[in-house]
Amino acid sequence: MKTNRRGFSTVIAILLTAFLVILSAGVLFLFVAESRISRSLFDGFSAYAGAEGAMEYALLKVKNHREGFEDALSRGSSARLPASAPSRRSAEMGYEIHAFARSYSGYLAPGEMEIIPLFFDRGKTLSTTDGKPFKNPRENTTDLERTADFALSSESGFSWNLIGSDSEGRTFGIVWTGGISHSVGNAATATVPAGSMRSIDENEDVGDVPFSIADFLAEYEDVYLAVTNPNSETISYRIDSSNGFSLPEVSISAVGKAGTSVSNLEFKENRSRHFDALRYSLFNAE
Repeated sequence: MKTNRRGFSTVIAILLTAFLVILSAGVLFLFVAESRISRSLFDGFSAYAGAEGAMEYALLKVKNHREGFEDALSRGSSARLPASAPSRRSAEMGYEIHAFARSYSGYLAPGEMEIIPLFFDRGKTLSTTDGKPFKNPRENTTDLERTADFALSSESGFSWNLIGSDSEGRTFGIVWTGGISHSVGNAATATVPAGSMRSIDENEDVGDVPFSIADFLAEYEDVYLAVTNPNSETISYRIDSSNGFSLPEVSISAVGKAGTSVSNLEFKENRSRHFDALRYSLFNAE
């Protein structure tokens, strides 16, 4: 009887030990799983904070530069944003600003207008010495480059204006209907008929002599191209340039990565609405 009792006690002890081992393993598994979830959430918040910080800095650079400014920071680059990391485990941050092109195709609804700046900002980027935004971008003109030439075409009829100002702030413009193939040195396709160029002051009509688009781009500051669709249907158009121009829409992609978590943010803005005042500076040949 004593032997049986001892055997029974041994079995009970083994079963209790096994139960405690299984219980401990279950608790440990729950703890590890909870730790992984917490770390994943922590990394997710850190990645989002990194992407948000990169987006905010990219927006600051866009705000503090002129149209057409582009900049990029590769994720994992040795360069770092001028901001504190969101956690002790620094998130990798990156962004890309796209606002410049040498070729662009757009669509215009009936009566719609799109305004394209024919200049672009080559200001400080993160690859330069400091990469900081300009405090007042309009005071900086050394990094502003003008569009030298352009070609404009569409399968449907359309109208467009060139609008620029001189050093005294007077506004001048050129009106044209239909496409144009223009390049520097090709005066035959670049010459505007007399009377088509005029100042905003009707008493200062300067259209007595032909004026070339090349001269207009070279002479006047902050030249804008306004493309208008006078048709009853949507049209497409295309513009090309040898040295480029500012896009009517700026897009920013920002990314943040922490651990295994990656967060992406996208931002797009049609800049044409910022130039709505130019609608009242349109010229016509009448």
